[in-house]
Amino acid sequence: CGYSLFLLPDVVAVLKNLLEQLRPMGFIIFTTFTEEAFSPSSEIILSLLEKYASPSALKYDRNKWQNLKYERDIKRLCTVALVNDMNMHTEAIRYGMNIDAWWALHNNTEIKGMLMELSKEDYASVKNEYYEAMLKHVDMKEEVELIADTHFVLVS
Repeated sequence: CGYSLFLLPDVVAVLKNLLEQLRPMGFIIFTTFTEEAFSPSSEIILSLLEKYASPSALKYDRNKWQNLKYERDIKRLCTVALVNDMNMHTEAIRYGMNIDAWWALHNNTEIKGMLMELSKEDYASVKNEYYEAMLKHVDMKEEVELIADTHFVLVS
């Protein structure tokens, strides 16, 4: 499960079901982003979506444990899902991206649905304000570092 388990409505039930499907000596690998992933961009875009009243953004819970951003939450999931064995490795994944690439990235994630809930005028305002806010974080190359730090989890 590459960066998707945390998007599912009942992560515990899904993991339990996957575990039941395993053959002897089988295992599941899933990845999830750390708490620092996509900062500061995700905070900027979500705050703007809330400001402009995207219904999905207003309901979105950034801090629920099922987002699996923290090692403690992954361990909790594994305990509740009755995982027998769990190994976790966290890897820093980082590189620079210009603001246009950041905007495109958000338009290829769950954020796109929130953006599509806005009127054309509000969409334009969000994009404008997003670019202005991101400009405060650019480096000498006119890039903002993409933090995609990842937990790699193997369970059986």
